[in-house]
Amino acid sequence: MRTVLACLCLAALLAAGCTSAPPASNVTPSAPSTAATILPSGHTTAQMVAFVHDAAAYARANGREAALAAFMNRSGPFFQNDLYIYAYDFDGVTLAHPLQTQLVGKSRLDELDAGGTYFIRNLREAARNGTGFARFWYVNPVHGNATEPKLGYVERVGDWWLGSGVYQVVDPDPTAETVAFVEEAVQYAKANGEARALAAFSDPNGSFVRGERAIFAYDLNGTVLALPGEPGSIGSSHWNLADPNGVRTVREMREAAGDGGGFVTYTTNNFPGRPGVWQKHVYVAMAGDDWFVGSGTYAE
Repeated sequence: MRTVLACLCLAALLAAGCTSAPPASNVTPSAPSTAATILPSGHTTAQMVAFVHDAAAYARANGREAALAAFMNRSGPFFQNDLYIYAYDFDGVTLAHPLQTQLVGKSRLDELDAGGTYFIRNLREAARNGTGFARFWYVNPVHGNATEPKLGYVERVGDWWLGSGVYQVVDPDPTAETVAFVEEAVQYAKANGEARALAAFSDPNGSFVRGERAIFAYDLNGTVLALPGEPGSIGSSHWNLADPNGVRTVREMREAAGDGGGFVTYTTNNFPGRPGVWQKHVYVAMAGDDWFVGSGTYAE
C-alpha cells in the first residue's frame, strides 16, 4: 500500500469545524443499513487520501469487478469502521457502498444533502479532474446517524470513480498564529474598507507581511486582489490554478472562506529562496461580501 502523498487538503479542517447543521433539504442521504457496531476511527485527512490512492491502485491492478467486490466486503482492507470506500460511475449510479448496500445500482445525481447540495455531482466533478475534494453533509454511523459535515476525497479510475471521507479531522493544528493573522486582516478590512485594506495587503514592506506569512486576497471569481509576493498578478485570474496533484487551490479557498473560514493544503515549489516541493497550509476567511483573504505556512 502506498504511503501518504503530498497534497492533503486541510480544507478538511474547515469542514470539520462546522458545528451547526444547515437548513434541511427535501432529500437527504438515508441512514446506513447496518446492524454492525461502527466505532469512530479518528483518521486523518492524510490517511484518507492514502486510503483512496490504495483503493484506486487495487482497482487498476485487479479490475473493476474484483475491486467492487473488495470494496463491499466489510471484513476486507477497504473497510475501516467509519472510513470506507464507495464507488460510482459518471452517471451517478452507485457501484459500491458497504454501509448502504441498498443504493447499489441506483443513481444519486438528483439527491441533495442536508445543505441543499447535489453532493454526488460535486464529488463527480472532482473525479473528472482526476482527483479532488468536496465537502457535504452526510449521516454519521458512529453518532447515531446524525447528519454531520464530511470531507470527501475521490479518484478517477477509467470510466468510474471511487472515494472515501472523514467526518471529524484530527490533523494536528499548528496554525493558530496564521488564523489570528487572517482574522486580524479581516477586522482591518471591515474597519478601513476594501480599497484601503487591499493597498495595505499589497504592500510587500507593510505590516501584513510577516516572515513567510503574508496576507493575500481574491474575489469570488478567483481574481487576484492582493498578492505581495507577486504584485504583477493583481487583476489576473487564478481560478484554474491547480497544484501537481490536481487540487484547484483558489476554488478550494473560495469554498473554505464561504463556509465560514477554514484551511486548504496544497503542494507547491514556489517557496521563495527555498527550492524543493513543499506543502502550503493556508487559512482563508471572508473579508467582505464578495472577496476573501488568507495566509499560510510551508511544511516539507
